[in-house]
Order: sequence, then structure tokens, then C-alpha cells
Amino acid sequence: MSGGLEDTAIVAREGGLHKELTRAQIIMISLGGAIGTSLFLSSGIALGYAGPSVLVSYAIAGFFAVAMVLSLSEMAVMHPAAGEWSPEEVLAHLRAAHDITEPRILAILTRDNPPLPAFDERRWQEVACYLALPMTESLETLRLRRHELVQALHALPAAAWMRTGRHEERGPLTVLEIAQDIAFHDEEHCIQVERMTTNGGE
Repeated sequence: MSGGLEDTAIVAREGGLHKELTRAQIIMISLGGAIGTSLFLSSGIALGYAGPSVLVSYAIAGFFAVAMVLSLSEMAVMHPAAGEWSPEEVLAHLRAAHDITEPRILAILTRDNPPLPAFDERRWQEVACYLALPMTESLETLRLRRHELVQALHALPAAAWMRTGRHEERGPLTVLEIAQDIAFHDEEHCIQVERMTTNGGE
């Protein structure tokens, strides 16, 4: 795949990102930012001079502060760590992979030794704009399409699993080999998402 150079660039750009802060450290950073800048003291002084009307200014400033925090959290989800994919990126990648592998199986089952062109999965997901789609809808679409593929494979006679096509880079591939690749590929990324979820919950 041609995504190796892109992965290297991401790691180089975000090489300083690490998941090493504990919950206690984050709380202390928040409290230190409030106490260290004398926010409590200055708030009392402002209320003494301006009265309750100063609360309107606090509300406006609080709105922008919340917007900034939400933006930072969104950035953290999109790039959890250096070179690591977000769950949205994993899903987009799986959808692109399905779009590419399913037609290969159907081509082998309907033609004798058909050519199987190679595709760049990253470019495929960019053209399909999978990252721009709502995650729940995208996941449901992948679930339905994968269910249809599993049903078709379940109905195959034993001999059909050994039908072959010729991949332009990997050479001859059987239906069984492609199905195994799909299963191993899915399992690898499920473990990746589970690891991200577990690390995020610590």
C-alpha cells in the first residue's frame, strides 16, 4: 500500500503525543490553571465593582472556553496518539477494504480465473468520503453488507471455495484465501479499536 509514507509523516508530525497523563495529573493541571491565575480572587473583585452584570461577561467567556475544550477533545479523538488511527478512521478503512474485496469474491464465483485489480484503500476511502459520514450510519451499512457476504459464502458448495482469480500483485488467489484475509483483517482492527478504548478509559 502507498500509505506507508503518509504514516511516517504523521508519526514525524505528531511524535510528541503520548498517553501518559493520569487522571490526578489532569485534575491538578485544571486546578493549577484556576488558582495560579487568581481567578477566584479576581472574580470577587470584579463582582464588587460591576455587580451581577459581570456574570454576563463570564457567561460569554465560558461559552468560548467550552467551545475550545470541545475542539481539543475532537482533535484528540481524530488523532489519539502519534501515528495511531481513530475509531472513525478504522471504520472508514474497513469500509474501503470491503468495497474492494467483496467484488473480487463475486468475480471469481461468476467467471473463470478473472483478473483482480489492486487498489489503494486509503485513496478509495478518500474518494468515497467515508470519514465525512455519520459513524453510526457507516457502521450499520458495513454490518449489512458484511452480513450479505457471509450469507453468500455460507451457501457455497465446497468446490467453489477453491475457485481462483489472478491478483495483479499477489498472483493467484482462491475464494478461501480472500475470505481468510477479510477475517484476519477485521480481527486485527477490532483488537486495535479495543486497545484504543481500553487505553482511553484508564
